[in-house]
Amino acid sequence: MDSSSLDSVELQRFLQQEKERAMVTEMVGKLTDVCWDKCITSTPGSKFSSGESSCLTNCAQRPNYPYRSRRGRTASAGSPSDTSRRFNRMDMN
Repeated sequence: MDSSSLDSVELQRFLQQEKERAMVTEMVGKLTDVCWDKCITSTPGSKFSSGESSCLTNCAQRPNYPYRSRRGRTASAGSPSDTSRRFNRMDMN
């Protein structure tokens, strides 16, 4: 193989990895939105209630969570920091 073929193979591999990374990021965002909407029913305080914590754990571990968007918006419609904040709150307990 010449160097241009190697570069092309490396580029294709890199692009595939980036596509996979984007898909995982999108799935995490959707999971976060679904579980947040389902489990957090009031204004959150500094800690989740035991019911909220249990609900979030169960929701995140469910193998086939529903692929729906948050309040009718696509997952990408929310700001990344908003999604990150919600996801990070899931990790507080």
